[in-house]
Amino acid sequence: MTVIGWMALILTGALSGTPPHKAGPGVGRIPYLRAVELLARRQPGEAPRVRFEWPRVAGVAEYRLKGSWATGQQWTVQRVEYNVTAVNATSWSDHLVAFELSLPQGEHAWSIETSGVPPSPDDEPARATFRLTQ
Repeated sequence: MTVIGWMALILTGALSGTPPHKAGPGVGRIPYLRAVELLARRQPGEAPRVRFEWPRVAGVAEYRLKGSWATGQQWTVQRVEYNVTAVNATSWSDHLVAFELSLPQGEHAWSIETSGVPPSPDDEPARATFRLTQ
């Protein structure tokens, strides 16, 4: 696979200028989840690569990235969950976590949550929705 240059298309998400926050009871909320399609030359039939990014919560060692999608050829919804740690993350810094994977074309809905840090009762997980096409 030849990369035509480092180009990316932001699919959805919000930028946040807030510094990372400390983990603790009710402080496990992640303010945003960003999904970026990595644009590169692909072989026919090769799935697109997507990079998920979110701000790191200080003291959190694991995140749950949950996704679901449906393609035009199927009526069934596919679901998957990844436990993202410093070992399998694409990038893990003091301020940002990134995780890359290949995804099929279709309508996608993803969310990110901390593992082991209880969110406040009114906290919703950060979400990203997007469509991947040819």
